[in-house]
Amino acid sequence: MTADQLEMICKVQDSLADYALISQPDLDGIENMMESKPKLTKFRWWMLTWGLMMDALEILAIAVWIITGNWVPAAIIFPVVIVMAIWIIRDYYNKVEYICPNCHQHFKPSWRDFTFSKHTAKTRKLTCPNCGYRGYCVEVYDVNPKQ
Repeated sequence: MTADQLEMICKVQDSLADYALISQPDLDGIENMMESKPKLTKFRWWMLTWGLMMDALEILAIAVWIITGNWVPAAIIFPVVIVMAIWIIRDYYNKVEYICPNCHQHFKPSWRDFTFSKHTAKTRKLTCPNCGYRGYCVEVYDVNPKQ
């Protein structure tokens, strides 16, 4: 055996020892996040596309109003955009769930908590219904979303 081969074997042994420290729930949570990431990314792009189209409609309606003085297109487009926004947010709520970093429980918060809690692009400050942990929980794509 060469010194390089022996060093590689030692590194593999060390990594196997580290692997034993990871619990099965941790491994399951990591696997779930890895599987849901592409779906969640695709869904976020879908939301961004619709959001940009809604912005374009609003800007167009305002421009028409300013240039021509005709407010009717804005009166028609603004309610449509509001309904579209509600539809997108509802779809978002139905397609995501959260993982408690403390107990690794998957859960869906109440509509009120989802709507009004502090959040980042990938986390939301929630209370876990399983263990009572209050903090930032990781957002994942719900494999069984309600439609």
